[in-house]
Amino acid sequence: MGGGKMAEHHARAIAGTATPARLVAVADPSETGRAAIVRIAPGVEGYGSLGELLQAQRPDVVHVVTPLDTHFAIARQALEAGCHVYVEKPVVPTGSEIDELAALARARHRSLCAGHQLLFEEPARVALELLP
Repeated sequence: MGGGKMAEHHARAIAGTATPARLVAVADPSETGRAAIVRIAPGVEGYGSLGELLQAQRPDVVHVVTPLDTHFAIARQALEAGCHVYVEKPVVPTGSEIDELAALARARHRSLCAGHQLLFEEPARVALELLP
């Protein structure tokens, strides 16, 4: 969900992975945002909302790469639809919201993952080596 710069990074990462994963759809109210993702991953279907996407498709994983104030509602909607959810950090603004999402993920036997991919990039690895 989302078609901004972070979504573009996710689309490129998915396209370049050696695992059998593929981007199937993007949901963003902005046609410009959707078009940016389609340029990276031709053949991807674009939708104006997550609700529209979930009515038309059954993705295994929903990546939430939207502004923070939208994370909770989008993640909850995706979990309720039976999707695993990857949410860019910070996941949600409050502890009660993360508790609710975690409980929903457990109840649905789905994964809820916070994005911390920078930990594995070269500058972060070098910085960790320099720490005592």
